[in-house]
Amino acid sequence: MPLARRERNVNLAPRPYPRDTRWLGGGVAINRTIARRSIPRGFDCRADASGDPGGSGSAPASRFGRPKLLLLRLRRARSPPHRHPSLSHSDFPPSPCRRASSTISARAAPVKCALVESSRGKNDVRLKSSTIPLPTSKVVMPATAMFSNLKSRVGGGSAGVQNILDHNPIAQHFEIGKQTASAGPELVWRIHDAYRKSDGKEVSVFVFEKKCAEKLHKPKRKETVTELLRSSVRQLERFRHPKILQVVHSVEESGDTLAFASEPVLGSLANILAYQEGIIGGGGMGGGGPPSALGHMQAPRHSHAREYHFLDIELKYGILQITEALSFLHYTGHVLHRNVCPSSILVTKKGTWKLGGLEFTERMNELDGLEPVSCQPWSSRVPKMAQPDLDFIAPEVQTMSQCSIKSDMFSLGMVISAIFNMGRPLIMANHSSSQYVKQLELLEDQVNGVLTRIPIPLQEAVVRLLSKDPKQRPTAQLLTLIKYFR
Repeated sequence: MPLARRERNVNLAPRPYPRDTRWLGGGVAINRTIARRSIPRGFDCRADASGDPGGSGSAPASRFGRPKLLLLRLRRARSPPHRHPSLSHSDFPPSPCRRASSTISARAAPVKCALVESSRGKNDVRLKSSTIPLPTSKVVMPATAMFSNLKSRVGGGSAGVQNILDHNPIAQHFEIGKQTASAGPELVWRIHDAYRKSDGKEVSVFVFEKKCAEKLHKPKRKETVTELLRSSVRQLERFRHPKILQVVHSVEESGDTLAFASEPVLGSLANILAYQEGIIGGGGMGGGGPPSALGHMQAPRHSHAREYHFLDIELKYGILQITEALSFLHYTGHVLHRNVCPSSILVTKKGTWKLGGLEFTERMNELDGLEPVSCQPWSSRVPKMAQPDLDFIAPEVQTMSQCSIKSDMFSLGMVISAIFNMGRPLIMANHSSSQYVKQLELLEDQVNGVLTRIPIPLQEAVVRLLSKDPKQRPTAQLLTLIKYFR
C-alpha cells in the first residue's frame, strides 16, 4: 500500500512474542513498533480493515491459524495533539524509522482501534476486538483548544456569534466566544472574548451588526453609521499611544458585520457604571428604580452590566490615564475627541483605562488650540448612534455650535462626576435638546450636591471642569499636575 495514503500495516505475531509486542487478550497481540512512528500533527489514528495489502503472504500466522493484520488509517483530528505518557522513546528499542519526536493524537480518553480478521481469498471483514485502553493522564492543552472546548460547553452562546461572523474574514484569524461587554455610540459595538488562532493570544473582538441600523429606515443613514464606525478603527490605528485602545487586528467587513480585534477588554466604563447605577436604582440589574442614569444605555445594561468595584487607587490612575490620552490627542495629534463619555472608555483586563470611541474627532485650530472651531450640535434629526452622547456634551457645543479642547475637558468632568455619583451623570437629557438646556441651568446645584462624594484633592478641579465658561476649565496638561494624582 503506498505511503502517500498515510497508512501503516502492523503484523500481529504469534506466541512467543518479540520484545516489542504487547498482549491484548483474546488470542491477539499487537507489535508495539507502531508507537515508534511519529503521527503527523493534526491527525489521529483510526482502525480500518483490509486484506493482505502486500499480497505476499509473509505475515506470520496467529495461533488461530490465519494471518491477522491491523491497518491503521490516519485521519484529521478535531483536537490538538498531545503526548501520551505511556508512549515515549525510552520504552521502545531504537528504530531507523523513528523521528525526532513520537507523538500520538488523543482526546484524553482511551484510543479506540479495531482489530480485524481478513478471510482468506475473500474481501469480507469481521470485527474481532474494538478497544485498546490507554491510561488517562493530565494533558496540558493549548489556549485555542481550551477555548474551543469551553465554547462547546457554554451551549449556544458562541454558536450565534459564529453564524454572524461566518462571512467576516476576521473569523479566519480568531476563535471568537460569547459577548461579554459593549461600547461605542449607543453601545453598538459588541465586545467578545477571543483568542488568536496562530499563537493563542487573548484578545477582544468588537463586532457591529449592520442590522442594528435597519431601524434608521433610510439607506444613507445606515451607510453613515457604518462609515463612522469604520473610520473610528482607522483613527485608533493612527493615534498609537499607551493610553489609547490598542488595535491588534484591523477592521474587517462583510455584508452583515464590521469587526476588529483589540487588546483584552473587561468592558466599557458604561457597563461598569450601569451596574452601580442599577444597585442604587433599588431594583438591582432588573430595574424597578428611577430612570436609567445612562439614558439610552438602559436596554443593553441588563445583559452586559459588569459587576466590578473600583479601588480608590484604580479610580485615581484611571482618571489620570484618560487625562493623559486627551493630552496626547490635543497637543500631539491636534484633534478634539468630542465624545468623552463612559461608553468611549474601556477598562482592560489588566485594570488599565484606555480611551477609544474616536468616531467624532475634529481637527482643532492650527494656530491656537484654545480657539474654538465650528462643530455640529446634537440634533434629533440625526440618528443617535451617529452623534456624541448628549448627556456629556459641553454647553458651548449645544448652544453656540463651537468646540475646543476645553469642550473635551467639560466632558471629562462629567465623567468624573458620574463615577463618584454611582454611575449617574449630572445631566439626563433623554435624547432631548430642550431637556438638556433645562437641566443645564441646574448644573451648578447638581455639582454642589455631588461634591461631598468626590475626594477632597479632586473637588476644586471638578468644579472648574464643569464651569459653563470654557476659560475657567483647566487643560489636560494642567489637570495632570494637581495634588490628587501625586
